[in-house]
Amino acid sequence: MARRQSSPVFIGRRPELDRLRSALAAAAAGEPQLVLIAGDAGVGKTRLVAELVISARAGGCQVLSGGCLPVGDAGLPFAAVVEALRGLVRTVGRASFEVLAGPGRAELARFVPELAAGMPPADPAVGGWAQARLFELFLGFLGRLAAEATVVAIIEDLHWADETTRAIIGFLVHNLTDERLLLVC
Repeated sequence: MARRQSSPVFIGRRPELDRLRSALAAAAAGEPQLVLIAGDAGVGKTRLVAELVISARAGGCQVLSGGCLPVGDAGLPFAAVVEALRGLVRTVGRASFEVLAGPGRAELARFVPELAAGMPPADPAVGGWAQARLFELFLGFLGRLAAEATVVAIIEDLHWADETTRAIIGFLVHNLTDERLLLVC
């Protein structure tokens, strides 16, 4: 599997890094932030985000990271969310993740199916109600996570995002209020 590569030397992006760190500080103060990083391939977007991650982790932040995949016009539903949550399970452990999932554990297990072992399936909702419930539960999950530490959620390659990933990002942007969260796309 191909891995992202970036230079170990950070060159020439201090103003952009300062802006990201300012957004992180605002998020840590309870003012959710969204930062969109754009640019041509190879200009250093991944390296810039890597520097932010170093700062965030040094400051005690919880970092979630996932990427969108180029799998055709429809995309892969929630690919970035699934990858980020799998990484979080590895970081905090299954038991802690289940506590954070709270009442939405069964629905959030749709993102991370290995969490569903030994529990009844999620209630089948109909149509848009299923998506609305899942989004609300995910918002609550992020709120509980952000209550413990500022959260930096990174979504790589947003240009490959499927409709569901774009929808959940839009939902979060419209519904975050005072969660300590920085969303970087």
